Amino acid sequence: MSKNFIFANSMPRAGQTLVSAVINSNKNIQASANSIVPDILWRLDSSKKSSLFTNFPDEQSFDNVATNVFDLYYKDWKCNTIIDHGPWGTPFNLGILKSLIDRPKFFILTRPLLECVASFVKLKIDNNTLTKDAIEGYVENELMGMNGVFNKWIVGIDTIVKALTMKKIEQEDCLMLSYNDLVKSPQTFFKKLSKFAGEEIKIPEKITQFKAQNVKYNDESINIKNLHKIRPGKIKQQKYNMKNYLTPNLIKRYKNFKYGG
Repeated sequence: MSKNFIFANSMPRAGQTLVSAVINSNKNIQASANSIVPDILWRLDSSKKSSLFTNFPDEQSFDNVATNVFDLYYKDWKCNTIIDHGPWGTPFNLGILKSLIDRPKFFILTRPLLECVASFVKLKIDNNTLTKDAIEGYVENELMGMNGVFNKWIVGIDTIVKALTMKKIEQEDCLMLSYNDLVKSPQTFFKKLSKFAGEEIKIPEKITQFKAQNVKYNDESINIKNLHKIRPGKIKQQKYNMKNYLTPNLIKRYKNFKYGG
């Protein structure tokens, strides 16, 4: 590959958009939005199961495409290092990465699950697209269900954590930082990320909304207005009472959630 890649697998509402906006204010390192590359690789792999391929299994020609997906997708990104944000830790995605890269590097931004879920629910309520009496059903089905918003990210983080425990991934190839690290000490947070990435990441005086290659998120297309909007001003934690957005049942069910547990 012509560029250095780091693979971010962070939960929704954990602060990844803010981190990526800071990264993208620098020249030599850039971060993607929620990446389409895992889906591209999955669709490529699925095509190998088609009758067209099994009828004429030209592995070499197929591999010519698969092994160049990253270089082709990021061909116009003028930087040395790219942090690609996707559910790279899921068993399928992790297997694909390891088939393409000898030692992939991972960055995980963690935040307590309840805070992430409450933040998502708050956004929906603020947008008048969720009523309080529908919160529990929404969380259990749309967020935490098998095909929910959070599932693939949780599976990805769990798989990476377990792989670290089993030494299938080297400790030096994975950096885990927390949302609390980000809001309490941004300078220290980005110094650690800079060292891991091998590129200096400076916090700009004014943090602007996330964009990459001059393209911005279009949250209206997924009917979740302001999902990726960054609050102006300094990096700081937005404080609110989770009990205003989550039922006692939800708080009890997810309060002890641990990554890799």
